[in-house]
Amino acid sequence: MALPDYRSILTHLATDQGFSAVRFADGGPFGMPENSIMIAAFPCTTEDEVSAPASSGNTSAEESLNGEGACVAAIAPFARRNYYREAVGRLKSVAKTALTGFSSGDFRIFSNSTLSEKSIASSAGLGFIGKNGLLTTIECGSLCILAGIVLPFPVTNDAPVAGGCGSCRSCVEACPTGALGDPAAKRGEGERIFIRERCIQYWASRFEVLPEAVASRWGNRLYGCTACQDACPFNREKAEFPRRARGPVTGKLDKALPVSFLLGKTAEELGAFFRGTALGMKWIEKTALQRNAILAAASRTLVDRGAGAEWRDAENLAALVAVFRDTGLAPFVQAAEIALSGR
Repeated sequence: MALPDYRSILTHLATDQGFSAVRFADGGPFGMPENSIMIAAFPCTTEDEVSAPASSGNTSAEESLNGEGACVAAIAPFARRNYYREAVGRLKSVAKTALTGFSSGDFRIFSNSTLSEKSIASSAGLGFIGKNGLLTTIECGSLCILAGIVLPFPVTNDAPVAGGCGSCRSCVEACPTGALGDPAAKRGEGERIFIRERCIQYWASRFEVLPEAVASRWGNRLYGCTACQDACPFNREKAEFPRRARGPVTGKLDKALPVSFLLGKTAEELGAFFRGTALGMKWIEKTALQRNAILAAASRTLVDRGAGAEWRDAENLAALVAVFRDTGLAPFVQAAEIALSGR
């Protein structure tokens, strides 16, 4: 008896669940020689998230940047919903229909896992890994998360795609901290440089003393830096994919949250507030989020006082750095207090 056309069935069902692209990879290079891996891209932005105001009445991130309204800290679009949990939930629906002859122990659904998801996606031609280190797809650029199913059987696998960033250096030039290397330095085709210690996103979930180059350019972020994605040509004209209605949206957060709210809670209370959202992940330290809120408020104060969005005033920066190295968050706490008091 011929096996069902699992490739076509899985692709159709995943697309119906809102995934923008689906490919299949050979599991052999990833320690699973008897398996194929279905890997799919789930878009992280939809029309309502781009244009709609914050839903709970909180002041928006745009108002904060204009110096109007309450002092708030912004949440990046990819963290405003729990896309990982939502993608896994949708793939469970796919598996329930397509893999009816198998038990749940015969396959594995994953997203944000220990698997080399970007490498799997790249090997299957879902996209290419850009100079910013993110998987970039034709359908929605890098504005997506990856999810997939380790299948209990092999299927015809896809091949890597040709092409890539070419000579484009938009993301390298846009990074506020130089985490992608010196924009002026020459590099070979496809050569990627990533200096982890300079990446704002890397530090966003870690409660540690920040490098001065990162702290001084934090801006109004609570969580998430998308500077490299915002500059990418593949993201400028992204396609919008209709989402199949499946109950309430998973873990929705506003575009920004008031700093006074974030600093008025204990770490445990914040953990309860963010439970079920992308910011509720165990590896995101809640004290780190409060530090981020302090940095966001401090940045606003210094902008209002003419120091510039990146604190380019050398004398002011030197004083801040000296205190920061000695007592941690002291200068930022002071600046945050000024922002919150409206002085």
